[in-house]
Amino acid sequence: MIDVNKPLENPVLKEMFSQMEQENNPELQNRILDEIIMRAHFLSYVIIDEPLEIEKKENGAGILKKETTFSFPTISSSDEKIFYPVFIDWEELGKWNIFENKDKDKISTLILKFDDYAHMVLSNNDIEGFVINPFSENPFSLTKEWLKILTKEKEERLKVQQKKIEKDTTVMVGDAKEYPEEMLKALRFSCENNENIKKLWLMLMNNNGEESYLLVIEGTGDKKDIMNKIAHDVIPYSQGKYLDMFSSTDTFGQNVISNRKPFYEK
Repeated sequence: MIDVNKPLENPVLKEMFSQMEQENNPELQNRILDEIIMRAHFLSYVIIDEPLEIEKKENGAGILKKETTFSFPTISSSDEKIFYPVFIDWEELGKWNIFENKDKDKISTLILKFDDYAHMVLSNNDIEGFVINPFSENPFSLTKEWLKILTKEKEERLKVQQKKIEKDTTVMVGDAKEYPEEMLKALRFSCENNENIKKLWLMLMNNNGEESYLLVIEGTGDKKDIMNKIAHDVIPYSQGKYLDMFSSTDTFGQNVISNRKPFYEK
């Protein structure tokens, strides 16, 4: 979670919500769910008893101090079920007149992702789910049961599997003509926020006709933990390509990074 200090936009999700008004079909709904669970960020009001204390990092990220306490306001449906309201941009957030009957000095704003809300809902028996843009013409709700399914699906998609390159396997490694810009941002962010990563090389690999992004990592600590964290941050932006990750201490890793400049270095 980070404190909001610049405008938040979700142009892809906003466009798909607009399309939903004209053509609400299963394919579009699946694309919306994919954007929600893998890439989107959401604005949320929080009610605080004292000012939020946020430690700013060099890359612009903010970390809430452990002692920080706050609560999230909720809304009720017509059948009296309770939901967390979330918003895709400032325009949608502005439709909620939360400041009426509340002290403005005790209200702040945070940016959260699907994982944050899923955890909040699933750990609270009184909350039914969360609803996106609740004051729009087409609010989008995700109930507790849906969140259980989507959370499990995301865990499967982000699961890192270890594999070896067999001796006689035909593998070609090189640079892609271009990499997805958002993936590069996510990869750099992941490296900067993991003190165990010292260097990282990024390449394109063709393994018997199957293309994937190849990451070779030099670092300390548990290798699988490092790879899991990278997968969590980067896979949502890899545009369907797999990530193959190796340690720089592996024979294959050593061979492919020879005389190659790293993508990231502390």
